[in-house]
Amino acid sequence: MPNPAYGEGDEKVGLDIKAKQITISRDFINAMKDKVEESLVLEGLLDHAVSHYLYCPWDLSTHLKLYGEAKKVLKDKEMAQRATDCFLDVVADTFCMAKKNSPITLIYRHCERGPLQEAIHSLLQRIWGVDLGVDGFEDLSRKLSRLPYLDRAKWRDTVRRFARAIQPLLEQEKQQRGINTPSSTGSHSLDQYSYKELEKGLQELAQDSARPTEFKQIVKDFEKELQEALKSARGMMGLGSGNSFDADILYYMKLAENYSLPVRKTPMEKSGALYPHHHTPWEVGSPYQDVDPWTSFGKIMPGITQIWKRTEGKVFGREEGVPDCVVMIDSSASMADPKEHLSYAVLGAACACDAYLRNEARVAVYNFSDASSGGKRLLAFSHEREE
Repeated sequence: MPNPAYGEGDEKVGLDIKAKQITISRDFINAMKDKVEESLVLEGLLDHAVSHYLYCPWDLSTHLKLYGEAKKVLKDKEMAQRATDCFLDVVADTFCMAKKNSPITLIYRHCERGPLQEAIHSLLQRIWGVDLGVDGFEDLSRKLSRLPYLDRAKWRDTVRRFARAIQPLLEQEKQQRGINTPSSTGSHSLDQYSYKELEKGLQELAQDSARPTEFKQIVKDFEKELQEALKSARGMMGLGSGNSFDADILYYMKLAENYSLPVRKTPMEKSGALYPHHHTPWEVGSPYQDVDPWTSFGKIMPGITQIWKRTEGKVFGREEGVPDCVVMIDSSASMADPKEHLSYAVLGAACACDAYLRNEARVAVYNFSDASSGGKRLLAFSHEREE
C-alpha cells in the first residue's frame, strides 16, 4: 500500500481511499483535535483503513457479492450501498478491536452522527463493551449483536439480516437527509480498488455467478464507476471503442479468463498469393469476378450483392507463428439465450478468442441464425477485443 497522505476534505469525514491510497482529511483532524489528541485520531483512522484492506471486504468480489445480497433485501441501489458500507465498517472495526485496543473508539465517541450512525455505534458499543456515548436503539443493537460478523463463511446471510434490520432507518435517512451522507470514516466506492483488483474481482464474480443475469444485475449498478475505472485499460473486454458498456460480454470474457487454453504454434510464412478473405458490399464499378453468388441470392444489386475481399495468405514455412482463429456461433432460436442462461458455446468461443488474442493472433467471428435468409453477422479478422 502507498504511504498515507494528508489532503483537503470534509470536516465530517476523516478518510478517503482511492486505488489503495489512504488520504486523511486535515479539516477532520482540526475539527476533532479539541476532543481527541491528533495522533490518536490518525491512529484510529489508519486502523480502520488497514482493517478494510486486511479483512473486510478484502477484495472487490466480496464487496460486490455483499452488495448484491443487500440489494436483494432492500430493492434500492442507494440503500443497498449504504447498508453494505455500514456492514463493512462493523466487520472491519470489530476485527480491529479483536486484535488491539484501537483509538477508533475515541473517534466514534466524539464524531457527529445521524440516527443510522447512532444505531450502528450502539451496536458497536454493545459488542465491544466500550462506552461510545450512545443512548437508545437498545432493541435494534441487541438484535444486531447476535449476528456472526467475524464468520466470513456466513457473511452473505449476515448482510441480508443486517440490511433487513436497519431498513427502517435507511428509509428514514433517505427521506430526511439523503442516503449519500457518508460516515465519519468515509464511504466505500470502487475507486478504492486498483485496476488489477478490479480485473480479478470481476473475474471471480463471474465465476461465482450461476447465471449471467446475476452478474449483470450487480455490475449494471456500478456501470459508471466501472467505466471510469477501466476505460483507460487497453483491450478491456466489455468496454468498446466508445466506452460503451456491455455486461453480457464482460461476463463471458471475465469467465473465460478462468480457463486458459493452449494455442499450438505452427511454422508459417506469407504465400504471396491472394485468396478470398471476407465479404464486403458490392458497389457499382466493383469487379464482377469477385461476386459471391452464394451470399448474394443470385442478384446484382447494391446493398444485397456481396463480393470477396482478398488478402495475402499464409502457408506452412520455417518460422513458428500462431494461426488466426475463426469462431462460428449458432445463434438460432434453438440455442440457449446467452443473456439469460450460461451458454457453454459462447463461453467456449470466448475462451478461444481470449487465447488467440493473448497470443497476438487475429480473430474473426461468423455469427449465424438463418444464414440463407440473411440472418448472419460477420466480424472480419482483427486484433481488437471489441468490435
